[in-house]
Amino acid sequence: MTETESFMHSILRAIPGLSDLFREHEAEYGEMLPHVLLADVTRLALEWGQEAHADSVIARAPLESLVETLEQAMQSGPESVRELVVVSFLENLDWRDPGFALVKKCFGPSLVGAWTRLGKA
Repeated sequence: MTETESFMHSILRAIPGLSDLFREHEAEYGEMLPHVLLADVTRLALEWGQEAHADSVIARAPLESLVETLEQAMQSGPESVRELVVVSFLENLDWRDPGFALVKKCFGPSLVGAWTRLGKA
């Protein structure tokens, strides 16, 4: 198992709300494609951001857990995992999406720095 596959499995274990997405991904592709799967997770994160924006802290928990996991990967993960997060998560975020504001609000310093380096600050 590659570092990126292992990382994606850790996200799936940490955030139960991703299990349906993972099953759909495996059914469609027959295997885990980490970059494609994390891009799908990004779209789901934006949906969560939009849905949770006006809701309680409990509604934000999956989004906050996801972004915290990505932040930790950016701080201490191997280069391949950091690249996965930048290329397949950050680059797929759309600042015009209604859920973006809450997603970005959850960023820690490593994600903020990477977002800024992408010229998207």
